[in-house]
Amino acid sequence: MKKILLIAFMMVMSIGAFAQSGKFAFGPHFGYAGFGDGYNPLGVGFQGRYYFTDQIRGEFQYEYWFPKDGGNLYGMDFNFHYLIPVDNKFNFYPIVGGTWMISSGGGESETIFGLNFGAGAEYLVAENLWLNFDFMYKSAKKTKQESVTVMGYTTTVEYDLKATGPIFEIGLTRVF
Repeated sequence: MKKILLIAFMMVMSIGAFAQSGKFAFGPHFGYAGFGDGYNPLGVGFQGRYYFTDQIRGEFQYEYWFPKDGGNLYGMDFNFHYLIPVDNKFNFYPIVGGTWMISSGGGESETIFGLNFGAGAEYLVAENLWLNFDFMYKSAKKTKQESVTVMGYTTTVEYDLKATGPIFEIGLTRVF
């Protein structure tokens, strides 16, 4: 029993020895989304990352998808990454998080919440400068009901606002 406790204690202490919390990373990204015909698939944004440990980081992303047919789409993502080093210049990471999208057009705007999941990879191109490749599936949907009156008859119409589909992003981040 003492050996098990000693091994567990050493494992916990070694995790703390490698943790270097407090690092930040910032940078721009360019994206392509497969949301469908309702939105322009091209977008830009920026990302900020906070390293809780050497392996775990949180990410905030702002995305602006270029307008199409008078409609705009922009949003914010809050993701977590678990870094898996392949070598000293290349990391792989799974992505899981949430999204908050705002769809506007025709004088109205709607908020859509959803989930993100996917994977990414990063390559060290210069000191503290990483080239990122992310592939995510975003699932954001909101069902809306609206009353419509035609020739004196009122009925309720139900439709979905969606920003659901695959997203590919490429970006640069500088670690501070």
